[in-house]
Amino acid sequence: MFEWLEVNFQGIGVLFSIGAITWAAVHYINLQSKEVKQKRFETYHLLIRNFFEPLPNQEKPLLDRQIAIVFEMRNFPEYYEISLRMLEGLLPEWDKKQEWLRLAAETKSTIKYIEDKQKFLQSFRIYRGNWRLSKID
Repeated sequence: MFEWLEVNFQGIGVLFSIGAITWAAVHYINLQSKEVKQKRFETYHLLIRNFFEPLPNQEKPLLDRQIAIVFEMRNFPEYYEISLRMLEGLLPEWDKKQEWLRLAAETKSTIKYIEDKQKFLQSFRIYRGNWRLSKID
């Protein structure tokens, strides 16, 4: 037993070193992932707040700002479900007023984009955190 330890002492040390480095790398990646998720959460909710709240000294939110925010919703696949419900709920109101037709048009475009993207992601089981690339029949 002691002879085996003497012969393999360096190999055991290397294995422990590799294990420690691997654990540190996995821990670092997990922390980074949590930070990115938190930042995306904050960014999305700031977009939503900015969508509905007017700028200081404004009575209502600016239309072009709202159009840009609707477009930006495309960049948050983890929030596609709520974005769709929100946009589909607001769209009938926007379609009624001439001044909101550009916002309604961008909303329709974003809804179509999100629906198409969801179909694509679901077909590869990528949607909702399941990252296997096996095609569903």
